[in-house]
Order: sequence, then structure tokens, then C-alpha cells
Amino acid sequence: MFFAKYILLTLGLVTSFASLAEQYLCTADLVTGFSWNEKDGRWNSTNFNVENENYLVSSIEPSTGGHYVIKKLGDRKIIATCERGFDANGLLSCRDFVVFRMNREAGRYLLVYPSGYVEGYDNNDNTPFVEIGKCSVR
Repeated sequence: MFFAKYILLTLGLVTSFASLAEQYLCTADLVTGFSWNEKDGRWNSTNFNVENENYLVSSIEPSTGGHYVIKKLGDRKIIATCERGFDANGLLSCRDFVVFRMNREAGRYLLVYPSGYVEGYDNNDNTPFVEIGKCSVR
């Protein structure tokens, strides 16, 4: 009987700690960038579709108040990691596959996908863009 109570208590604590993980849902409002025009042989500015562009900002060590990861909602792949938590001004800065900045107080984010152009890829496989949107506590 003691063992069963111990397991239930442990599971309850694990569940409680897991729910303490801070999460934000970020939804894109606008995205603009560049695409390769095969006809002209040059890059042109363009706007992209933001439908279904949602991201999850999650703390991965809630007890330290530290590190966060950014994932596309519904995807397991981490697109950016944050070496530090939010600073005194409510700003979070992350990078990896993308550069991601968020202001917790304003509820806004900026995401930059810098790949494609600088590497010399003159095609539409990797098109650089800047995306802005809003975040809320999840």
C-alpha cells in the first residue's frame, strides 16, 4: 500500500512540475522576404503566406528560469535555442536554424530566416525572410 501511495505522489509531483513549464504560443501576422526569379536571373522582394505559421516557445528547465526552445507548432524539430531566459526588459533572444526575438511585455516576436542568398543559392529552395507576429501565454 505504501508503495502505491509513493508512486501516486511521485506521478503527481512530476505532473505538477511539468505544468510549471512556461510556454508561449506565437502566431504570424506578416512575413516578407526574397524569392529568386528564374526569368530575370535576380532576387525580388515578395510576401509569403502566414497561414498556419505558429510557434511554441517553451522553457526546458523551469526550475532554473533559464533556457527556452522554439518549435513550429506540431513539429518536434527545434528551430532555435535560447542560451538565456528573458532579460530584465522582457526580451528573449534565440538562434539556430532561425533567429528569434520575443518581447514578453509587448507580446510580439520577430523571426528571421537568413539562409539562401548569402550562401549563393540562386533558387527558391531557401528564400530569406523576416516574419512578425504576436505571442500569448499558453
